[in-house]
Amino acid sequence: MTPALATRTPALAVLFARYLAGQVAETQLNAVADLLEEADADAEERAAFTRFYLDALAAGEGDQALPKADELADLLAIARA
Repeated sequence: MTPALATRTPALAVLFARYLAGQVAETQLNAVADLLEEADADAEERAAFTRFYLDALAAGEGDQALPKADELADLLAIARA
């Protein structure tokens, strides 16, 4: 996927496309989905976190970039305040 297309495509769609292309493991996709569900993130927060995760994957830090659910919930609470 070209960088220009990736910036115009919703982050969740890009993550799923990378999964289908074999560039993202099923465990990574499930970890992101579970984390967003546990943190009770809204649509905008899901998109922002997924974009962050895609950037971390591009930098070779994907698995290390996933916070624990309570950490993400704390970050979202701060952002919502």
